[in-house]
Amino acid sequence: AGACGSSGGALATATAAATATWCAERVTFRAASPGGGSDSAGGSQATPPAVARLEMHCGGLRLDEARLATLCCWLLVHGPPALAACADNAAPGRRPLAWLDLRGTRIGDAGAARVLSCLEALGVEAERLWLDAAGLTSASAESLRQAVLRPTLRELRLADNSLDDDAVFSVLSASASADEQRRAAAASGGAAALVVALARNAIRDPAGLLERLRRSGIVASLGQPLGQEAASAAADSPRLV
Repeated sequence: AGACGSSGGALATATAAATATWCAERVTFRAASPGGGSDSAGGSQATPPAVARLEMHCGGLRLDEARLATLCCWLLVHGPPALAACADNAAPGRRPLAWLDLRGTRIGDAGAARVLSCLEALGVEAERLWLDAAGLTSASAESLRQAVLRPTLRELRLADNSLDDDAVFSVLSASASADEQRRAAAASGGAAALVVALARNAIRDPAGLLERLRRSGIVASLGQPLGQEAASAAADSPRLV
């Protein structure tokens, strides 16, 4: 995640304090609660989580490379003790989860990879990744593939990026290997089926992409409601576009 040091002096100290405050305002650490569970998709905080959770609130901010690097460094320093303090009542064996709102940040492919690497270094599993209008191209396909392989992930928002047909197919196909784990997690009160939002990307041949997905056993809808038959099939094929 890059160097996290800083130079000395009064100005550097004041700058560091301001930076720390800015980072702390972007991140929330939520403590686990006995018998708790993930809240609704609408974002209600009425039910405390069953595991410690890291939430990043950067929607609408433009994060350049320097600012993103600073945020990741801050997380690597302050995240471990904060998450440990939040995990006292966590369900045994459950790693902390992350909800990341990076909509409109334009962090690009390198920035997205950096954030995901930061989560890995913290030992945190992504549950919600909101990356709409994040400046992603098909170069992010491999990072996104690795993300969807995690059975904890249940929301991946990728609207208004520049992912092409091959990138979309690659990402959706990768989640197949985690399907059994997702079903088991859902049955025990864990993550539900994975939903991927991909409106307004660089898909050149929607019909051809849907056919490729169908032949791979993946039920998808490109910005249209699923019919009853398709929706029923989607219960066993949780990759919805």
